[in-house]
Amino acid sequence: MEPHPSSLLRLISSADQPCYSLSSLQETVIGRSPDCQILLDSKEYGGVSRRHASLRSSSHSTAQGETLWQICDLGSANGTFVNGQPLQGWYTLTPGDRIALGQNGPQFTFEQRRAVPAPTPPSASSGRDNLEDLSVSQLLPAMSVRRDLLKKGFLIPGIFTVLMVVSLFATVGNPNIFNYLLALYLGCGAFFFIYRLCGQRKPLFVIVFSTLFTMIVLITPILDIFAFFFREGYIGLLLIPLGFALLTIAFIKLFKGKISHAAGWGLSGGSLVVIGLWVLASGDYVAQNLKDPTTGFLNQLISHFFGAGLMEELLKALPVFALFAIGRLLRPPNRERIGVWEPLDGIVLGAASALGFTLVETVGQYVPTIMQQAAQEFGTDAGYIYAIQLLIPRILGSVAGHMAYSGYFGYFIGLSILKSNKRPQILATGYLTASLLHAVWNATPSLAIAFGGLVGNVLQMLVGIAAYVFLTGAILKARQLSPNRAKNFATQMAPPL
Repeated sequence: MEPHPSSLLRLISSADQPCYSLSSLQETVIGRSPDCQILLDSKEYGGVSRRHASLRSSSHSTAQGETLWQICDLGSANGTFVNGQPLQGWYTLTPGDRIALGQNGPQFTFEQRRAVPAPTPPSASSGRDNLEDLSVSQLLPAMSVRRDLLKKGFLIPGIFTVLMVVSLFATVGNPNIFNYLLALYLGCGAFFFIYRLCGQRKPLFVIVFSTLFTMIVLITPILDIFAFFFREGYIGLLLIPLGFALLTIAFIKLFKGKISHAAGWGLSGGSLVVIGLWVLASGDYVAQNLKDPTTGFLNQLISHFFGAGLMEELLKALPVFALFAIGRLLRPPNRERIGVWEPLDGIVLGAASALGFTLVETVGQYVPTIMQQAAQEFGTDAGYIYAIQLLIPRILGSVAGHMAYSGYFGYFIGLSILKSNKRPQILATGYLTASLLHAVWNATPSLAIAFGGLVGNVLQMLVGIAAYVFLTGAILKARQLSPNRAKNFATQMAPPL
């Protein structure tokens, strides 16, 4: 039996990207009416007409025998577009064409595949012929597919794993180097997971730059400057002028008669002024509560919001902003490869920055501290064990921790670049949300002190799950918004029909 072509539409504007087969026996109508062959949800796609567009098979075919398909708009209110151009009459589709129902409506891609029938099981008499057809490429498969190894064989992660395993064996008995190597490997694995979810290609040196940038900041006086402002109360010196600036905008809006806009700006500005005055008056309130987890959940939440959330999320975003600035100075194609131009860029580089932060914080601060404390109380061997037991969950947890917060904020940084007219609101939303998630996670141990370890652990699990859901939701939305969606390797594997 000869293979026959299978034509379909893929709804790429949906997160799960469902596929719809096209039948040559009848026209395929797309719309919101129940009698449509491709029925779209009226609540989600309100701009789609009841009978929006129709597809039919042509009486002609390609040189390879594949059916030609045509599409026509059915007088819809918002029009039908193919590759950005409005339809006028019937249009013959080619594989890869992008169909949009309205300028901001759902988007489909037209695809054609050749369905190959299942191979006939070989008979006993054909075994000798198969042996005679044995080739050198079958005996040396790695040599014959060397071009695909980098793209499809996970060659680099595999080589990195081998190098790390050998290095770990070589450093047994040297706990400091062993811990650094183990943390590096686990951290890279966690980042690679997020990178694969994003599907956005960025050069390795750009990712390493983002990671090293944050690591360098953490070991320089820049960290002390951040701590001075955010943990000693001096952030109020920045909040008060910013609040008055927003109040000025509110008065301008009010003067122009935009009362609702004026109310929003005025509420935001007034809140910043009040918070700034309170922070200045509280002095070292934040710093003291960060040192004492027994002060209650509310005190911990407020203190970690300023002293951990706002401070650390801004610090981790520095390389993302730096790469955006660098990218603007470059010419294509380096401009797109290095810079930050969409939400996926922000997520990848934000997560890379968080990797550097997690490595320095874990291996440079928490692991040595617990190793020393356990060694003094239980002996040196116990110190090594405690260090490993802390290192592993802290690094693995960064997927729902530092990488999640920074990746989420990175989404908003990229979104603010796509929608520059709403940049202040977008950046403020992402920054405050990421900081709040960070603060809630840090404050939950105080609930364990108040209500017991089980309650605290369950609540911390829920917060971690919420942070991961926020991150994955941002990744899926960023893939939908990406202007380079066709090149995204996370969306190239077709789901089953």
